[in-house]
Amino acid sequence: MFSEMDESQSRLLDANLADVALNPRHLKASAPVFQFSNQFYSLNGFVYGNMPTMTMRRGEHVRWYVMASMSDFDFHAPDWHGQSVIYDGNRVNVLELGPMEMKTVDMVPDAVGTWLFDCDVNIHLAQGLEARYAVLP
Repeated sequence: MFSEMDESQSRLLDANLADVALNPRHLKASAPVFQFSNQFYSLNGFVYGNMPTMTMRRGEHVRWYVMASMSDFDFHAPDWHGQSVIYDGNRVNVLELGPMEMKTVDMVPDAVGTWLFDCDVNIHLAQGLEARYAVLP
């Protein structure tokens, strides 16, 4: 699930800003860059590669279900590094995914290793939309 999160909309925002341990620079929610700096793009709710590594075995059939939530910037380009997937009869490693869109792709991984799964929209990648998957022998 590719989605955008706006942490400035959190019900805990006031408490977090008041806590010196969490906000040592005493940022204010009214600062011009505050809202933009609190936008994150996540994969299954995880950001910056902190999602548990997905594992699979070389030669095994793997079905991926990818979907996007609904916001102004929820156009995504899921990218499987090191492998390719089959979508609509074509072998690809990047898809186009629009708001509220869902796609199913199939993979038979052949390259052993730990690979990046991310969104190729640069601003999304810069704001955390990445994960890892491992292909075991």
